[in-house]
Amino acid sequence: MIPTEVGTFLLKVSTVDNRKVTPEAIDSWADILDERITLADAWQAARDHFAERAGDYLMPGHVNDRVRIMRRARLDAMRTPEPPDTLDPDDVRAHLTWQRAYRAAIGDGHDEQRADEIACATLGVTRPPALTAVRPVVALVQQTADALPRIPRGDAS
Repeated sequence: MIPTEVGTFLLKVSTVDNRKVTPEAIDSWADILDERITLADAWQAARDHFAERAGDYLMPGHVNDRVRIMRRARLDAMRTPEPPDTLDPDDVRAHLTWQRAYRAAIGDGHDEQRADEIACATLGVTRPPALTAVRPVVALVQQTADALPRIPRGDAS
């Protein structure tokens, strides 16, 4: 987190525990907090801390520990898809870079689609859009049947 986010976070925390937020405190917290922590994750960690450990003064280590657990849970719950076909299949480094970027995005709390976009952007590639049916099969069959010539009734000999 950058110092302005840390300041926002500490001001919000101060509404719960009445801590005094100073520029020095903000700088210290910014120095101690893991740089990958997002403001949303930090606040969730603080909420969990206050809900479960009433009376324990929230410290940067508490936030780091709780966010580490949150990130691990996200990563454990995910499956890593194959990198896009636009990557050279023989470029192992590119595949590993894509997977690391994807996992980092999931750890940061992004959904699978956004994580894929972030990982692709890391390497400057795009994933070709998936082929999807524009119209349901039933509609296509009906349209084809409607286009066939009609046999007049009574002439079916």
